[in-house]
Amino acid sequence: MLQKNTEGTELTTEQQIGYLEAEVSGLDSGSYKMTLSGKGYADFLFYPKVKSLPGIVIELKADGTPQAAIRQIKEKEYCEKLKREHPGKILLVGISYHTKKKEHQCRIEEYECSTGLSH
Repeated sequence: MLQKNTEGTELTTEQQIGYLEAEVSGLDSGSYKMTLSGKGYADFLFYPKVKSLPGIVIELKADGTPQAAIRQIKEKEYCEKLKREHPGKILLVGISYHTKKKEHQCRIEEYECSTGLSH
């Protein structure tokens, strides 16, 4: 089944896999509301329904690095909308997939909205 993002355009294969992973892991239920973004935006935004939980921004990269994905989140300010609606901590998640080696890597940084610093 082909998924579409909030603008109605088709999702990439990487986004569809990520969407299925989120459903399986339970991120798209109970504690979080998931938004599929797409071109020009982060691949996934997870808005916490419980204020004590962090927001989550996920960027997927094919044949890139997780560091490049996190850098893109910061440079393109993908977390701005989430930051306005959830002024607490946000997890920046970069996931890369090497298409030839069939391997993935992940990097997670905690972003503090009040200071703009990640660690």
